[in-house]
Amino acid sequence: MYVVAVAPEHQARGLGRALVVAGLRHLADRGLGEVTLYVDGDNVAAVRTYERLGFGPWAVDVQVGPT
Repeated sequence: MYVVAVAPEHQARGLGRALVVAGLRHLADRGLGEVTLYVDGDNVAAVRTYERLGFGPWAVDVQVGPT
């Protein structure tokens, strides 16, 4: 999963979780047994949502600005 987004005025209502669960069911119905997702580490609400669904860190990418 790469992009799951909820408009700011609709956040904190469980919509993101519902979207992710629906996506996971869709993928499982098609035989996928493993899913990798991407989330910006500073998106605390999304990270918490994914952790509650059983996801954990697999790889951490760090973007470095100009020096």
